[in-house]
Amino acid sequence: MGKLAFVLPNWATLSRDELIFYSKLGEQLGYDTVWVPETWGNDAFTIMNTILENTEKINVATGIISVFSRSAANIAQTIATIDKFSGGRALLGLGPSTDVVNKNWHGTDHQRPLRRTREYIEIIRMILSGERVNYDGELIKLKNMKFQSKPFRRDIPVYLASLGPKNLELTGQLADGWLPFLCPEGHIKKLGKFVEDAALKAGRSMDDITVCPYVPALLSAGDPEEADFKIKEFISFYVGAMGPHYYNLISSYGFDGDAANIREAWNSKDLVRCTESVSDKLLDLVAVKGPREEALKKLDSYREVSDCPILMFPFKSTKEQIVETLETLAPAG
Repeated sequence: MGKLAFVLPNWATLSRDELIFYSKLGEQLGYDTVWVPETWGNDAFTIMNTILENTEKINVATGIISVFSRSAANIAQTIATIDKFSGGRALLGLGPSTDVVNKNWHGTDHQRPLRRTREYIEIIRMILSGERVNYDGELIKLKNMKFQSKPFRRDIPVYLASLGPKNLELTGQLADGWLPFLCPEGHIKKLGKFVEDAALKAGRSMDDITVCPYVPALLSAGDPEEADFKIKEFISFYVGAMGPHYYNLISSYGFDGDAANIREAWNSKDLVRCTESVSDKLLDLVAVKGPREEALKKLDSYREVSDCPILMFPFKSTKEQIVETLETLAPAG
């Protein structure tokens, strides 16, 4: 059975005891990596450090850090320090995030996100190399500085969250891994062609890029309809609240009616109707859901087009539902 990872549940508000519980459970069940998002709640690096201090072998990754949230040098020195003290168990997930988060939380202009992401990757790699950094970019200029601590690894993997053609091209050119989100299996193959073409032009191949799709997932043998509703609510939030990107993405699958209804209900602050606007057909397309055999079959189909699917739990998932999902789908199961 192939690798499987999961996003730390309820990452923005969970307690220290909860994050240790889920991380230890994931390690026990054979999961490869815990991915730690960051929006406007708990910060990802502090959570990563806590997980690593309380586990022995599971990898821990940022999933993702916005390139508008910190300087490139700060991200590099932080991930290098965490990687060093954990013996090489840290991974770095980056992305431009969304205009909503960057402007309204970080107070930064969401300008030239593609160029900024490229310069961040280049700078982070230079810093991790241990060499003196002189960088003359279009957006960032660094002069004659060197990371004082010797990195444990100079090749900490850098993953990119990307779905648009230009971001996919950048992924193929520079990234060690690709993090698509809300992508059905067939669409991963379609978008992967952009990544592969860019990789080949850069003298690389898809063998150099680990494909790790984020997949909404939740099982509940006791109340499968409630679990499905929570996944729908999760999908509707991204389509309705997080700017045009996910709206356009869902529309591109032929669900422009769902997307329009979700957006209209969200703008009207009718959250129940917003959730109900996610059709069963769209849910089946992009999520891992019950019953058990259906969920395992869907997960296998993601494994066929990727290297390590990442389970992502809806915001309102209960501890019992999350544990059931992790145990049912566990690689060691």
